[in-house]
Amino acid sequence: MKTVSKRVIFYFVLYCFICFYILIISPFTANDTWNYGFSYGLIQGEMFYKDFNMVIGPFYPLLMAFPLLFSNTYLSFILFHGIWMVFFYYLLEKNYSFRSFLAFLLMLFFPSLMGVSYNTFMLLCIVLLITLEKSQWNKKDFFIGCILSIGYFTKQSTGFLLFLPTIIFWKKVNWKQRILGFLLPSCFLIGFLVWKNAFLEYLSFCFLGLLEFGSHNTSFDWIPFHLFLGIVICSIYLFWKKRDNISLLYYGMGYSLCLPILDSLHLFYGILLFLLFLFEVGYFSSFSKKQLLPFCVLMIGILGIEGSFLFTDDSKYPHTIHPFEYRYFTKEEKTSIQEMKLYLKDKEFVLFSDQNYFYKIILQKPIGFLDIVNYGNSGYHGTERLLNEIQKHPDIVYLLPKNASIYKQLDQDCMNYVISNASKTGEVGEYEIYEFR
Repeated sequence: MKTVSKRVIFYFVLYCFICFYILIISPFTANDTWNYGFSYGLIQGEMFYKDFNMVIGPFYPLLMAFPLLFSNTYLSFILFHGIWMVFFYYLLEKNYSFRSFLAFLLMLFFPSLMGVSYNTFMLLCIVLLITLEKSQWNKKDFFIGCILSIGYFTKQSTGFLLFLPTIIFWKKVNWKQRILGFLLPSCFLIGFLVWKNAFLEYLSFCFLGLLEFGSHNTSFDWIPFHLFLGIVICSIYLFWKKRDNISLLYYGMGYSLCLPILDSLHLFYGILLFLLFLFEVGYFSSFSKKQLLPFCVLMIGILGIEGSFLFTDDSKYPHTIHPFEYRYFTKEEKTSIQEMKLYLKDKEFVLFSDQNYFYKIILQKPIGFLDIVNYGNSGYHGTERLLNEIQKHPDIVYLLPKNASIYKQLDQDCMNYVISNASKTGEVGEYEIYEFR
């Protein structure tokens, strides 16, 4: 009983720390607002693919919308995400014992691995699949099929590759159970899309539009590319020595999370998966719990102290920027947000940046197709769709970043159209203001 109580306390403390880390310490990125915005829009009565653009599958936004039914705030979104992160750690501990501390530390050093993202959820799906593959449960094949379906309808590219371990090891699996398990969530999700008249739009955004997405967004930073190449080569070599281990294949397929934009942020997913790959083939097994635990406690303590120091300025926490009251912002960030909010509050606007969702949400305005103006995020012939939307809304105020080069995915055709056909009327914050008159 004492052991059970200690484990419950440990996971509760871990849960609190994860939520604290995400809300206070980790950087606030566009991925945070986009993922929250997809679920937020659903609760506000909008429908993905029909009312706003989204190139991922419908499962993750639907799942993360659940807590927003009770409180449509960023805090409830993070609290729900924290549950999944604790479950992820539990699965790692179940498979790799105390070595899971190393993986957890890696996630703390690379905050994108801990943040709210469909890619992070895909990591959970991969580890859950591996856990089920190792189990002796007679119903495991049915649930493996369910997770494969969930993965496919979360991120279709990686989800498709996760079928390959089953295909390669087809003699060792129960095909009928896996197919049945796959069909259950798939029929529900497709039925939901058909019911909402969004199935054709789903095909356009998540499949046909990927051709444009890949042609404009495939990029490889020099150092991440070579590190990724090294990871793949090492993994192939190690897998060839233990090619009867299906878990290694799952981790290998998970490397696709790094693509098609192979930068440092996406590479972190590959580094974490490679570490788990090394766990699977027996590396780091010589480390003792006594060696690792003090180091982990020390690093977590340092991060906790770092978070505490953030409150040394005269800013209030929680603040009044609804629904992000519990997301920490510096004094300077809040001043900038308030300036933008004051200017935008009575206007219909589009920001050609990754901050559009954030300001639409805090001003309680509906999310639309022009709120993510990145290449490949608007379905088949996406640029034409966006240009048509701009032409249909000449009364909207368009804000273009002064330094557009930092937004690598920005649809330059749309931005150039606004510059060529609208008039610059002023500046606010880091943006130039354009209006059609």
